[in-house]
Amino acid sequence: SNLMKIKNLQTDQKIFFIGLNKTATTTFYRFFQKNGYECEDSPMWWRYHTKEEFENNEVFTDGYDKVARSEDGNEMFDCWPNIRFLNQTFPNSYYILQTRPMKDWLISRQLKYAYNAKTGKVGLDSRVHTLEEDYILRLYWHKKVTWEANVLFKNTDKQFLKLDISEQNSTIVTNLEKFLQIKFEDNLIDEHNKTTWVDKEAKKFYENKVTEFLQQKKYEM
Repeated sequence: SNLMKIKNLQTDQKIFFIGLNKTATTTFYRFFQKNGYECEDSPMWWRYHTKEEFENNEVFTDGYDKVARSEDGNEMFDCWPNIRFLNQTFPNSYYILQTRPMKDWLISRQLKYAYNAKTGKVGLDSRVHTLEEDYILRLYWHKKVTWEANVLFKNTDKQFLKLDISEQNSTIVTNLEKFLQIKFEDNLIDEHNKTTWVDKEAKKFYENKVTEFLQQKKYEM
């Protein structure tokens, strides 16, 4: 096959995973890392605003989990990756928007919020008040970034990919290879965190809460 066997990035060409958290960010970090890329798995890059801050890495994977809430609940945090800045600074870079069915994603977010690292348990203190916000934030970000990709990029299809992470792993890898025009040395995805830490009762509890929320709002699943 004619696909490049090795990394195919030019100077100042980066790979940005711009999905929100709970969309396989750590999985992609590990996958690219074992294929020889310099990766950053911290959402801090969303706040970077100088070229230097990006210098030592090629792939940026993580996204914030609490986008508009601080721990004390009164500081609005609404920083998103600045696509216009990134596009000017790193021309011809790749942007990957990971997506998954809304219902699964909301359940995953709820479980993450309710997880207690000290006890290793998921509490049933439903954070239902965050559902509305999560739903709207995701809708907003996906629409905004899709619009920006169409407006800003010289060649949208070559630079912007919507990647459904609920697909089979082999399909995900094939889609990435086609998009990035490379062949991965190691094409097996090691799945990170298949929510083995969630007991059945907790999972059912949040599944019900999310389903109820979506039905009440008549929102898309």
